[in-house]
Order: sequence, then C-alpha cells, then structure tokens
Amino acid sequence: LEHEVDEEAMLAASTFPIKPPELIELAKRVMGEYKVGLVDESVLADDFEFCAPFVGPLAKGPYLRALRSFKIEEAFPDNNPRFHGFRVDPFEPNRVWFVL
Repeated sequence: LEHEVDEEAMLAASTFPIKPPELIELAKRVMGEYKVGLVDESVLADDFEFCAPFVGPLAKGPYLRALRSFKIEEAFPDNNPRFHGFRVDPFEPNRVWFVL
C-alpha cells in the first residue's frame, strides 16, 4: 500500500524505554488485575487524566471517585468486556490502544 507506515521499523527505532510486548502486558494488567486503578491506585500516574468523548478530562482523584461510585461489578456481575486488539502506537510508543 502506498504511503503505508512501517510500524515495525518505527517501534524498533523508538527510544521509549518499555518495549511494545512489555508495555502491552502492563496495559493488560492495569485493565484486568488492577481494574483500572480500583484495586491499586498506584498503577495510575499522579498526573493521570481520563478523557472520553463526553466525559472529562478528569484527574486521577475525581476519576477514581466517579468509577467507584458506578459499582459496575455489582450492577453487571457477569460483565465481560471482551478486550482485544492490543497494540502499541508507532507514532506515540508510550501509548497502548485496544478495543473493548
């Protein structure tokens, strides 16, 4: 495809200290094991900011308070977000994208 970016080469040339496979595993742990900061707030940076199309930006504290107030696991005990498609952005190699 003309003008297609060579993602593999871009990621290989990245100076970001965490390589893509490890970064993806960390992202999966944050989403799963740590439940996006609900189990362990320290997995979110002090300057964490949540932004969505109709919500935010929310700093770490307001974000966690809002998330805790939703009680998602109580409301949807059988919830399965079906995460998939984890990938590191070749233009921003500190960012992991995924679908849920």
